[in-house]
Amino acid sequence: MADSVHNAVVGGTSVSEVEILGGPGPHFERDYPKGTGELTVGQLAAISDADGLVYAYDPADTNLDVVKGVVSAPAESAATNVRLLVFGHVNRVHLKVGASAADAAALLALEERHIYPVG
Repeated sequence: MADSVHNAVVGGTSVSEVEILGGPGPHFERDYPKGTGELTVGQLAAISDADGLVYAYDPADTNLDVVKGVVSAPAESAATNVRLLVFGHVNRVHLKVGASAADAAALLALEERHIYPVG
């Protein structure tokens, strides 16, 4: 399998791009309205029951305890939308719940959404 992190130097600025998509396709991504806070590539995301916006998945919060997808492009705090992978294969090593690696329960929740961790 190819390296899932790509590094480049552009105009004197070093850039690292994480390849979240993995394995065979198809891969389906969609843009959703985003709530407050920054979302990083590989973070599991949920749609809030309260306002219908996307936030970081939190299994301890009944408002954010259903996985919708995996963040596939970074979304800064000021961004109004976020791109989520909602179907396909993802590189397991980059998956996060909060700041931690995705555990077995999170991986199972992804599979229930037809998002399959590989690698």
